Amino acid sequence: MSCLRPSPTFHPDDNLYGGIELSFTTIASWPLLVWKALVDEGINPRPLFEEAGIDPALFDRAGARYPVAHLQRLWHQAAKVSAAPCLGIATARHWHPTTLHALGIAWLASPTLAEAYQRVVRHSAVVTTLGTAHLDLTRGRYTFSVVAADPEFHAQPEAAHAALAVLVRMCRMSLSEGFQPLQVRLRHDRSDCDQALRDYFGCPIEYGTERYGLVMAAADLDRQLPTASIELLTNAEQMIADYLGQLDHDDTVARAKAEILRQLPSGRITEETIAAALNMSLRTFQRRLNDRNTVYRELLESVRRDLALKYFSIPRLSTTEISYLLGFSEPSSFARTFRRWTGKSPSQQRQRAV
Repeated sequence: MSCLRPSPTFHPDDNLYGGIELSFTTIASWPLLVWKALVDEGINPRPLFEEAGIDPALFDRAGARYPVAHLQRLWHQAAKVSAAPCLGIATARHWHPTTLHALGIAWLASPTLAEAYQRVVRHSAVVTTLGTAHLDLTRGRYTFSVVAADPEFHAQPEAAHAALAVLVRMCRMSLSEGFQPLQVRLRHDRSDCDQALRDYFGCPIEYGTERYGLVMAAADLDRQLPTASIELLTNAEQMIADYLGQLDHDDTVARAKAEILRQLPSGRITEETIAAALNMSLRTFQRRLNDRNTVYRELLESVRRDLALKYFSIPRLSTTEISYLLGFSEPSSFARTFRRWTGKSPSQQRQRAV
């Protein structure tokens, strides 16, 4: 007999900051766009960057990356001081192919926009390790969407606007300045810059969706691109592989934590499933963790412990729901483990959180 697990309901206000989120990183050239947008407004961006913990000296350093949590703080502070009708759109206008390392070059050299988007899906870790990208084709429409590894993560609205605006700008550079998606999907509620978004994208904006994304006509994405170059594409793909290879080696712990976080609610998480998700053999995965003076069990314990403490701060989540979210098969097993971690029972922790 199977046991159906409760399906907890989350709310955008229950965002998690710090802790596990620090495991996620973003390419250092991305916040440079924010810097340029603020300078255009006559705003000195340095104090904002320093407050967010983002060192501008890393902008041009090969392989440099920033924690997503720091970039979230930057977007939040920048939106407060900016007078732009839509800071995300203003930021996207500074995009350059090299902003995304060799992935931007691979995009421009791809035979079609559909293939360009597929490269973003395959190599999304170049931009951020926060989540995964998807491209689905249904009834003559492509839907590109992004799923965060942390179900509690909600991007700052301006960050989401900028990311989708950059993708559309890339389409316009490759295909035509007249390119327009059929629909833009945003997880947050209706934005104050709704009109600016509609003017830029030239299509309806749907708010409160399950994922951030773009809906586009297959006729547009399947059209052959004049910028296609097999030779340039081959070189760019090799550069991407080299970059991701270094990222895999340097960031295995962070990526493993993110994958543990994603797989925990399934209740079927194992060391083997994590290694497979990171495209590594079990032996390679274990060796790279050993190089960082840790092992899988320690990572699993760390992620579970941090999440447990955060989940107890969400009143509507019961102890049973929390235990299943953390991948425990029985609440009693979670209770014993939690007492080992903290010296308290889940009920005592709940009272303390309240």
